[in-house]
Amino acid sequence: MWPRNINENRPSRAVRGRLDPELRNLGYAKAGSDRLIRKRVHLPDCARLAIDKLRSPLEQQSIRVDLECDAQDVRADEAILLRILVNLLGNSVKYMHRETRGLITITMSRAWEEIRTVIADNGPGIDPSLLEDVFLPFKRANVDERGTGLGLSIVKKYTESFGGRIRLISDGASGTSVVLMLPAASSASLDLPESDAA
Repeated sequence: MWPRNINENRPSRAVRGRLDPELRNLGYAKAGSDRLIRKRVHLPDCARLAIDKLRSPLEQQSIRVDLECDAQDVRADEAILLRILVNLLGNSVKYMHRETRGLITITMSRAWEEIRTVIADNGPGIDPSLLEDVFLPFKRANVDERGTGLGLSIVKKYTESFGGRIRLISDGASGTSVVLMLPAASSASLDLPESDAA
């Protein structure tokens, strides 16, 4: 998914003034004032919509996406969750080797009171010693790529705001897996949406 070298690079003034579209989509510019509307979200439908939003780059790079899931509902802000999935899938697409027959597999399963989503790719992977660093602000996976190094830190922030968790798994050679744990939707607790500050 990500190249093996992580480079710390504070963004320039110009970069700070023009946050990447993906960061604006995640609400970074108004992160302190966003309102999260937690409600029942059908996760497979959200994943399909994220795939559809990336249809063009997926087709351009001939990357196949396999979605394997049962019907799984989570408690989250639907718009933010969609942006999280687009961001994570977009990273897989962005760093996939052009000469590789790209494959991204999305699997979903229930784990007690959580829904476990794994987004796995066959990209170059990332050094295991750096797996935690990618969630730190201003850590960029590749200095040759445009960006502020804020995308994954914001993904982590919003995932945790839903009561969820996120981590990466990679051996540095055979791809990367993102493990996203989100609270399962319980019918008893979802009669009314819950609004909260981000």
